[in-house]
Amino acid sequence: MGYSLEYDWARAARWRGYDHATFDDLAPEHQVLTIAEYRIEQRIQAVDAWQSQQERKTTRHGTPTRRRSARRR
Repeated sequence: MGYSLEYDWARAARWRGYDHATFDDLAPEHQVLTIAEYRIEQRIQAVDAWQSQQERKTTRHGTPTRRRSARRR
C-alpha cells in the first residue's frame, strides 16, 4: 500500500472534526495548517509511545533489562 495524499487529508480533517465537505470549503491556507498540525501531532504521539516503551524496558535502578540467551549451558 502506497502513500495517499487524499487519505492523509481525510485523516487530518477527521482529526480536527471536519467532514469532507466542510474541510473542502476551507481556505487552502487553513487546510494546509490543519494537515501540518495533524502530522506534527502524529509524530509527537509516536515519540511519546517510543519513550514510554523505553521506560518500561528499564528497571527500578535505571539500567536496561537484559534478555537471557535461549541456549542453555
